[in-house]
Amino acid sequence: MLQEAVNCGYVQYLEKLVQLQFRAGNVADAERTLRRAVSTGNYYAIFRLIKLLDSTGRANEVEHVLRDGAEAGSPDAVRSLVNLLDQSNRSFEADRILRQKDADGVRPAGHMLAIREFCNGNAESALRRLREWAKDGDLVAQDIESKLNHTLVDDATRIAEQSAATPMPKALPGVADLSRARERP
Repeated sequence: MLQEAVNCGYVQYLEKLVQLQFRAGNVADAERTLRRAVSTGNYYAIFRLIKLLDSTGRANEVEHVLRDGAEAGSPDAVRSLVNLLDQSNRSFEADRILRQKDADGVRPAGHMLAIREFCNGNAESALRRLREWAKDGDLVAQDIESKLNHTLVDDATRIAEQSAATPMPKALPGVADLSRARERP
């Protein structure tokens, strides 16, 4: 009965169905159910399937599952995929995915992209984008912008404090002192 409900699109029964399949020892059925749900971007299915793959020694399939989930529109799958790519030294590919998702209108991807731009030295551009979204009522963008602005202030304060604590170098000799030094044997 639960299987029929899930097949008809009642995703609220997915978790219960998968739990029952696992308890009954039907791991293959649970995996099939989860794989079908991944294609809809279902958060629970994506991360439960990843957990299953990892526990059965098939961690090499995780990236494919995250790509499927990201393609289906799950912002959490996009975030996890980007983290996985970064950890495997494929940040260029992670940036490309974020730019594409941002262009597709996936706002959380735009948020992540703005944070990456900020960290890569493009603070002005990143903050400008976040401000635009914040003006449109995007509360997440407002929060990120606020935190990044605090980071700028904290960095400037730290630099100023370090500068104040560093003794000034001794005065450089004047031109007259240099010419006298040349006159000495």
